[in-house]
Amino acid sequence: MQMWLEQFERIKASPNPDRFKDTIFEGILSSKLPEEERTNERLAHEAQLVVFAGQVGAPPLKRAMNVDS
Repeated sequence: MQMWLEQFERIKASPNPDRFKDTIFEGILSSKLPEEERTNERLAHEAQLVVFAGQVGAPPLKRAMNVDS
């Protein structure tokens, strides 16, 4: 998770505001979610989950998340 936090901090500190545009991060940060749902840790967790989902596909992801079909 630390890697994701560091990556997010680099993106967030970028002088280029377009680094967030059209990303999952921008979607979360510009949402009406409560502030505690928009923390760096939450964003890092979301990034990790998206990458994990892309690597393993839906069936293994459902099992990992313990979701019924």
